Amino acid sequence: MRDLTDGKGVEIVLDGVSKASWATSLAALARKGLMVTYGNASGAVAPFNALDLMTAGSIFVTRPTLAHYGATAEDRRSLAARVFAMIESSVAFLIGQRFSLADAAIAHHALEARTTRGATVMTVS
Repeated sequence: MRDLTDGKGVEIVLDGVSKASWATSLAALARKGLMVTYGNASGAVAPFNALDLMTAGSIFVTRPTLAHYGATAEDRRSLAARVFAMIESSVAFLIGQRFSLADAAIAHHALEARTTRGATVMTVS
């Protein structure tokens, strides 16, 4: 990853895989970067020492959950407003594939096989 950033690393890593990707994700971060681990596709991250974060460049780590960030109706309205504001400001969301709801099993197989890119959208028709 660092070869893509001239050795600097990236500011943020969003990691939904966890156990299998933890070391690689940590190594990809720039100094004072942020690791957001939000899933356990390969299992939970093993316990780590806080000194590991210092050694990696004073890294910040968070494990957010919607239950905390969207605990109240006002929190959820605020989050939704932020998403729509980003969409209106032309933040691009890559929709890599679309599946009909009738093809839900195929969509799940593609997700499980990690053959998807970007967002996967399910449609009713």
